[in-house]
Amino acid sequence: MVLVTGAMIELGWLLHDHPELDEARMTDEVASDVLVALGMGRTEAERLCQLPLPAGLGLE
Repeated sequence: MVLVTGAMIELGWLLHDHPELDEARMTDEVASDVLVALGMGRTEAERLCQLPLPAGLGLE
């Protein structure tokens, strides 16, 4: 839980301090790194993060 929470907080600060960064790309990279840290293989984590988000999440 600490790993996931820390990664999301740091991502927020990074995007806040560097508004020129691509939010979607950075979010995918951090999500992939977190999945790998939790035990998923790098290839599968990167593949999963490239999929479109499912409809109905309120992010549209």
